[in-house]
Amino acid sequence: MALKGFVRSGDGLKLMPDIFLSYSRDDLPTARRFAEAFEREGFTVWWDQSLEAGEAFDHVTEKALEAAQAVVVLWSKHSVDSRWVRAEATQAEREKKLVPVTIEACKRPIMFELTQTADLSHWKGDPADVSWLALVSGLRKHTGKARVAAPAPAGKPSRWTRGSAIGIIIAALLLGAVAAYLLHRPATGNVTAATTEAPVTLAVLPFANLSSDPEQEYFSDGLTEEILNQLAQVDALSVTARTSSFSFKGKSEDVRIIGQKLGVANLLEGSIRKEGKQLRITAQLVSGKNGAHLWSKTYDRELSSVFALQEELAKDVASALSIKLDVGETSRAKGGTTNLEAWDKYLQAVAQSRKGYTMDSATQAVQLARDAVALDPNFARAREALVRALGSLQVWKPADSAALRAEIVEVARGTVKLAPDSIQAQRIRLNQLVGQRKWLEAEKLIRSAAPGPDRTGLQFGFLLNVGRFSEVVPDAQRYCQQDPVSIAASGNLQTILNTARLFPDAEKEYQRSKELDGGHIESNAVAMVRDSRMGVGPKIILAKFRSLLKDKNLPLKRDPSTVDHIDSMTAASAYMRRVSEDPANQEPLRMAIAGYYVSATGDTDLTMQLLRRAVIDLGASLNILWISTSPQMRADVRFKQLLRDTGLVDFFIASGKWNDFCEPSGKDDFQCH
Repeated sequence: MALKGFVRSGDGLKLMPDIFLSYSRDDLPTARRFAEAFEREGFTVWWDQSLEAGEAFDHVTEKALEAAQAVVVLWSKHSVDSRWVRAEATQAEREKKLVPVTIEACKRPIMFELTQTADLSHWKGDPADVSWLALVSGLRKHTGKARVAAPAPAGKPSRWTRGSAIGIIIAALLLGAVAAYLLHRPATGNVTAATTEAPVTLAVLPFANLSSDPEQEYFSDGLTEEILNQLAQVDALSVTARTSSFSFKGKSEDVRIIGQKLGVANLLEGSIRKEGKQLRITAQLVSGKNGAHLWSKTYDRELSSVFALQEELAKDVASALSIKLDVGETSRAKGGTTNLEAWDKYLQAVAQSRKGYTMDSATQAVQLARDAVALDPNFARAREALVRALGSLQVWKPADSAALRAEIVEVARGTVKLAPDSIQAQRIRLNQLVGQRKWLEAEKLIRSAAPGPDRTGLQFGFLLNVGRFSEVVPDAQRYCQQDPVSIAASGNLQTILNTARLFPDAEKEYQRSKELDGGHIESNAVAMVRDSRMGVGPKIILAKFRSLLKDKNLPLKRDPSTVDHIDSMTAASAYMRRVSEDPANQEPLRMAIAGYYVSATGDTDLTMQLLRRAVIDLGASLNILWISTSPQMRADVRFKQLLRDTGLVDFFIASGKWNDFCEPSGKDDFQCH
């Protein structure tokens, strides 16, 4: 267990907190809010919740009070009558490190009435609140503590454990771009705390299609990605994600510039020629630092040996980098196939899904994935691709939603039966448990997964559903560092930072994302909601609101011709009410998006209605509850009822784990902020 307020030194643990928090036990929920907020700002905090069982209260408290750089006293009607709080405040005043804060209107002890006191009686946890920022600024000066570092700059990726695709758990994250990103990224090797050497960094650039048929582009892209996936499983190798690597496709950029932009020391590039049953692959490894040639090889094979060739090429590249490759064959355990025709159909399905978020691409992806599954029913990766494509088609064809959902259930059931040990089957079982609101069973399934990237991926989506956003911030930052030019990865990070109320970091990432290629509708929507949460003027929010509703990529049935008439928050809310009532929008993702947009108008009543419709009636992912609500909305009794109806409150109580936004209050109640 991590001991708050302690640091490890050569002679053991020393008590050296930045802040000692003094408060009355009657104000415990408020004290917890302050303690957690101080920690998010990078301070170490000691308060009596840090005491271990069996520790002497008086002794440890006195040591902590003496060691702290600042003593924050929370004055309330209860604490002014507390002998402990008065004594701690008196000692802090004597040692010139008292920082008093009023958390409710009260008459402070007379000796402290003349001491300048911060008034945060209104504060509910907003990190952008002016009074809060002033308090934090004063504490930084008092303690000499610098601000917590922002995410590492893009182009300097750190080594991390990347999770596998997390399935449709997070499909309701705004436009689903996050889900698409996570589903298509490769899984990299596991890293333990004992790792000391920096990993070798590599980007696999898209191999050029030299076939006589330009329509074979999907094959060269797909084979490149398969090689990338093989290499990405190596513990000692940090491989840039596909989205960033493929962003340089068709560009004659200098390899040194590419290496600099992606933050890698090595680049693998090459060409693929497929003619009939013959396959020729030429691959070369070059330095991303100076462009020097490091290794090259040409492979002439029968097309039927393509699966063995993928592994052979990956081993050769690893050997050239002096890295041991031990990933095994493309196997059933990884959801693969040895059926060449099924694999080819799968590659085409993936290529269609990447052409754009449109009804045509979703329709074609569904048919190609169906073909792949028909050719090899045990091909778990193709089955998962079919589930994703069917989910996308539901958005565009809400009238067919029931039939498509039935097919999703059937395909999922078949995957669990035919490939029970595959990660795809694990994700499906987790999705089923989450959909059934069996939270304890879902958590147990995650714990049963082998430690490593697969468990990390499973846990990522689960934590978003139960509202533990602060826990996934580090992984989201690393995903973005590993995929630095991906607008989807950036949008994912912005959404999570925004919901965790890390507004400055979210804004910084938003500004960086403006230079990235691709659709920016998710980033712009997150920026609009952030403005709303920070109390920015309605004119700015309405301008963004109108712009988003005009975006052709927004999968909501609406009438863009009337958008310019929206001139107030009331008009914006009324517009979204009409949109939400359209039969074409009675679909989980569309209703979740409607709720998210309405939340920016500040209309709590309509937000609660749409979230209930999305989550309870249509089965949308529960992360939309946290993404779409402000602290004021989460304090609403209807929000609390939503949590009860989804089984989350029972899960919080049974597991003893609450989340970033809610906490127990008294014996049988809870509060959210």
